[in-house]
Amino acid sequence: MNLEQKSLPLKGAVVGLGKMGLLHSALIEACPGAKLISVSDPGSSLLRSALESFGDGIKAFKSHRDLLTWQKPDFAFIASPPHTHAEVALDFLSQGVPIFVEKPLCDHASSASKLMSFLREKKGEVPPVTMVGFMLRHHEVFRRVKALLSKKVLGRIVSFRGTTYVSQQFKPGKGWKFDPKSSGGGVLITQGSHLLDLLVWYFGFPTTVNTRTSAFYSEVVEDFANVLMEFPGDVIGSMESSWSVDNHRMLDTTLEIRGEKGSLHVNDDGLKIFLREENAGFKSGWTFERKVDLFEGASVDIGGTHYTRQDESFIHAVRSKTAVECDLFHGYKIQMLIDSIYESAKNKGAPQNITNDKP
Repeated sequence: MNLEQKSLPLKGAVVGLGKMGLLHSALIEACPGAKLISVSDPGSSLLRSALESFGDGIKAFKSHRDLLTWQKPDFAFIASPPHTHAEVALDFLSQGVPIFVEKPLCDHASSASKLMSFLREKKGEVPPVTMVGFMLRHHEVFRRVKALLSKKVLGRIVSFRGTTYVSQQFKPGKGWKFDPKSSGGGVLITQGSHLLDLLVWYFGFPTTVNTRTSAFYSEVVEDFANVLMEFPGDVIGSMESSWSVDNHRMLDTTLEIRGEKGSLHVNDDGLKIFLREENAGFKSGWTFERKVDLFEGASVDIGGTHYTRQDESFIHAVRSKTAVECDLFHGYKIQMLIDSIYESAKNKGAPQNITNDKP
C-alpha cells in the first residue's frame, strides 16, 4: 500500500439495518479514515430510513450480493439476523473483503461449517481480517478486570458469579429474536453471549456446563438462563442471564470473582477490590475504581464508547492487516460453547463436557 492509498478513507459497507446495523453505520461515518459507501437490507423502509439518516452518496441494496456486484468495499459489517451470518460472511470473504460479524457468529455451529472450512483452507495464506462483536472486551471497566487478573491481584481464582439483566421482555415478542430458527435461542445467545465471552477471556474455556432455562414470557425462546460452569484450575461458578428482570432500564452486567487473597466486584460503572492483605501493589481492605476514572477516551460516543473503540480497532486492523483476538475462529468456539449450553438445557441440566479443539 503506497502513501496515497494509506491517506484515502477505507470504504465500508453494512449488511442489515436493524439497531446494530444503524449503530455501526453511524460509527463508520464518524471513524477517522473510514467512509460508509453502501448498505443492504431486504426491508425497503429500512433502506429509506438509512438513506435519510446518512444522506447522499450511499448506495442501498436489498441484497448483499447486489452490493458486492456494484462495488467491493474495503470492509463490511454484518448485522443481519444470526441465521444469515455464515452465508453472508462467506460471500464477502470469498471476495477477499475483511468482515466484522455481530455476535453471535451464527444460530448454530453447524451453520458455519462451510465458512470454517473456507478459513481452514486459507491457513498458510494471509486471510482477510475478521472480528466478532463481543464489545465488552472494549469496555474500560472490564478491560481493567482482565489486567488485574493477569497481575494475580486475587491470587488463585476460586469461584465467580455473573449476571446480565435488562427489563425488556414481559410478554411474547415479535421478530427474528423470538424465532429460534433465526436467532438460535433467546436471552442466552443474545445478551448472555457477551458475559460468556468475558468469562472465557478471564478464565479460559470451561470444561463442563450444566444449564436450566425458562421461557416464561416469550413462550418459545428462553427468558431466563442459569448456567453452572467448571473451568481449568478447579475454578467453578455460575452465570444468570435474563431480559425479564425489573428495574434494569439499561443492560446491566455484574461479576463477583473470589480468590485466595480476596474478592473483586465489578459492574458497568466500576469495580471494587477487597484484599485480606496487601498484594500486587494494592493495600489491604477495600479499593474502589470508577468507570470515569478508568475512561480511555474515544473519538465519538454513539451508544457507548466501547462500541467506538471496538469498531475503530477493527478498521485499524483492516488498514494495518493485523489479526484481532475475537476473530471468526474465536467466535466459532464461543458458538460451540453456546450449543453445548443449550444441549444441557434441552436435557434438563445434564452436564455437557466442553472440548476446546481448534475449529
